[in-house]
Amino acid sequence: MDPSLVLEGDYPRLIDEWQVVPSIWDAVRFQVDQSGKKGMYILTGSSTPAQKGRLHGGSGRIGKIRMRTMSLYESGYSSGDVSLMDFFDDSLSMKGFREIHLSELVNYVVRGGWPGSQGLSVREAMRISQDYLANIPDDMERVDGKKRDIKKTAALLRALGRAESNMTSKKIFRRILRNMQKIGRMTVLHL
Repeated sequence: MDPSLVLEGDYPRLIDEWQVVPSIWDAVRFQVDQSGKKGMYILTGSSTPAQKGRLHGGSGRIGKIRMRTMSLYESGYSSGDVSLMDFFDDSLSMKGFREIHLSELVNYVVRGGWPGSQGLSVREAMRISQDYLANIPDDMERVDGKKRDIKKTAALLRALGRAESNMTSKKIFRRILRNMQKIGRMTVLHL
């Protein structure tokens, strides 16, 4: 009802999932304009705000940082002795390499880089990923108000997952989708 109440308190102030109440964005912008201070608020959120109209861009007041999942180094599964830069500047040495089993690599991929997954069993971490996937149709509807066929959305995600690390042409991808759930050509063209 009154987004300015969320802004009260010590700084810096973390406001998680601000997009649930998009008016918080404008309240932060107003407060920053009034105080002239930097670093007062950290707005975090895992989805795009459902909005009517457009939010102010935040230029000069709100900086955007895209958060990624943690790397193997950040999650403590890699020593960091080898970097991608080493491959490009010819300074790669064998000192950072160690024997690793396929099952260990699979566990890293399944667990992913979400901070909340670290320290969980692979089965528990897999459940988090399954929950994310299961919630995608609802998240999409919340953003644009359009109801989607859950089976078709799941088929699309499976096809994207299969094509992720392959040289898959749009033509082959469309055929895969049509065979799975008869998803329309326009849906694939807008990927």
